[in-house]
Amino acid sequence: MKLSIQTIFDTRRYWYHVSSTLHDPEITLIPRNNDCGFNRNPMEPNVNRICVGPSIAHCLTAIPYSIFAPYNIYRTKSPVRATRSHDVFDTRITLEGWLLKPTRFIKIGAITMKEIARDNNIRYVIHEAASQEGLPCTRKCLKWWKNINFDPYLTKNRTLISDHSTEPVQDIMIIRS
Repeated sequence: MKLSIQTIFDTRRYWYHVSSTLHDPEITLIPRNNDCGFNRNPMEPNVNRICVGPSIAHCLTAIPYSIFAPYNIYRTKSPVRATRSHDVFDTRITLEGWLLKPTRFIKIGAITMKEIARDNNIRYVIHEAASQEGLPCTRKCLKWWKNINFDPYLTKNRTLISDHSTEPVQDIMIIRS
């Protein structure tokens, strides 16, 4: 099933968060404003929030990433309903959601861009789209990330991802921070 901005915020589901600064196996994230949050565009609303995406691929499309930093992959511990983001230029593509109250997350894996390139026999990881201008770049980035298999980078068994998700495994590919 294809993810849709018209329906994704209607039901409780698992949401994902990618971070280069969090390392705990389980953590309660607290909504933060633009002054305290990481990877926030100063043009976005100053709303206390936890930025999430419906997949790992969506998250990576939404954040400005470094090819040198390791990224930890988190998923909400239980299904939750996210609020639809507003006044974020690429939200129709990244399907960014906001969690407005403290939420428990579990670490499900870790990646580095170097590993992604090596394991997929590619020379370069696509340039991040979050700091680029224009939605065509964001669409291209999301399409690229959706072709990456994240299963080898997940530290828990596969049932953690597929058995409880409202989407098929192939659609669980991207996250927004």
